[in-house]
Amino acid sequence: DDSDESSDESSDDDDDELYAGLSKEERAKIKEAMGGMQNEFEQQQKIEREERIKAIKDTVAFNLSIDVSDEQALFIDEFVTENQYNLEQELQDEGVNFLEGLKEMMEQKALLNGN
Repeated sequence: DDSDESSDESSDDDDDELYAGLSKEERAKIKEAMGGMQNEFEQQQKIEREERIKAIKDTVAFNLSIDVSDEQALFIDEFVTENQYNLEQELQDEGVNFLEGLKEMMEQKALLNGN
């Protein structure tokens, strides 16, 4: 049975010093804990994304009295973040024209991605 253990150790943990000297059970516990942390991180990212979408939708609705979809709000968020735009300022200065331009870019992106 030692040969089974050594082949397990060398399969994916051979170079991983994190698991050096730990039993199979201890390695499993660590991997489970790390998986839990990853799930928590992913959940937190999902919550933050939903909050950004809501904030964008609220900002557009407040400034232009227009409702945008979650997909549009996410695109707007990514666009203003990447280009370091102040969304409220753009909506106040450009209004519907800014929003229409973003919708056109979103449609072009979808065409390029084959959606």
